[in-house]
Amino acid sequence: MLNILLISHDFTVTGAPNSLLRQAKYFQSQGYQVTVWSLRGGNLEQRYHEAGFEPKIIQNETTAIRQAFEDLKAKPDFILCNTVMTYKCADVLQRYSIPVVWFIRETSVVRDMWQKCRAFRQVFAHFYNLYTVSEYAAQCVREFNPNVRVIHNAIEDDFSDFAPFSKFVRFGFIGSIQHLKGVDSLVEAFLLLQRKIPSAELVIAGRHNHSFAEQLMEKTASNDKVVWMGEVQGAQKKAFFDHIDVLCVPSLDEAFGLTILEGAMKGKALILTENCGAKFVVENGANGFVVPTSDMEALVEAMAKCADLQKLPEMQRTSRYRYLQFGQIGAEKQAVLDMLTENLHNLPIVQNEPLVDKRGWFYHMEGEKMIVSIGKLKLFSKRLGEIILETGVWAELC
Repeated sequence: MLNILLISHDFTVTGAPNSLLRQAKYFQSQGYQVTVWSLRGGNLEQRYHEAGFEPKIIQNETTAIRQAFEDLKAKPDFILCNTVMTYKCADVLQRYSIPVVWFIRETSVVRDMWQKCRAFRQVFAHFYNLYTVSEYAAQCVREFNPNVRVIHNAIEDDFSDFAPFSKFVRFGFIGSIQHLKGVDSLVEAFLLLQRKIPSAELVIAGRHNHSFAEQLMEKTASNDKVVWMGEVQGAQKKAFFDHIDVLCVPSLDEAFGLTILEGAMKGKALILTENCGAKFVVENGANGFVVPTSDMEALVEAMAKCADLQKLPEMQRTSRYRYLQFGQIGAEKQAVLDMLTENLHNLPIVQNEPLVDKRGWFYHMEGEKMIVSIGKLKLFSKRLGEIILETGVWAELC
């Protein structure tokens, strides 16, 4: 029986930890022993417990990661680190001659980390085995490291029937209410569209606990065609999708976009930007439109085209068909299991453990800074180069 170690950056109820939970279930379904670590807790931890896992919270420090690994009763045959924020785990665990996959679910965050954190840059530039969720995301990763392959996300199919049709078009957005998601552009585009189609409605669901969202809500407070639902789960989420005809994802940057698959699965016409990794779900004109990012005129035009009530039913049926083609769980499950099989003998290229002095590890992390205590040691590392320091001297490398 194979032992699998999965590492999440946190347990928030968001896309990346949810996707890791799906992968954990895929491995579990094959009878493998699955161990789950997280660097932070969160509400999603309960779902891991409900699925039969016993997740463990570990400190995001080099020594703590090493100790947690050494404490494992059975060493893993395969390790998966999820998101860029697990870079310390990827660095430590690639030194144990065990296959490691680092699953990247970000795009712009990769660029930000590359610029701001030297410790991340040193690990990421030379890491031998990266995966990501879309070709769009892979293009970003390849700016810094060519060793990346793609496995698309998927979602469970809970489709029952197409939602009751309305006498007016209803647009919807679901997700975090923030600038990166393009919500302000969507609101502006809808207000422009209202001049032509006064009966149209916009429903917005998601967390809005900061000034950006409050300003948008204040701007539309007197507009009874703009409905703010707040964060939705369960029955409320179903009500959201039942109440819209067209799902809008106007993101400035979206590595994949699980809501795109969800909209297609539920049979909604789709409007996306070029910067969405899951844009392959949209067949332009057939089930929606992919518009240039931040192009207000193109967004308004796409919304106007989707407002044709005669064409909407066929667009919705096509979206459902596109989900069945590209978004079903079975395809992702097979790809993830193939990833495991293909990498069981794909050993890391970094296998030397860091040298230590009497105080322990030669470096530890403090925030985003790599602090090195060397004493009288002469260290050589492919990433750090040759370093010689006198006793007691501390070097700040990040």
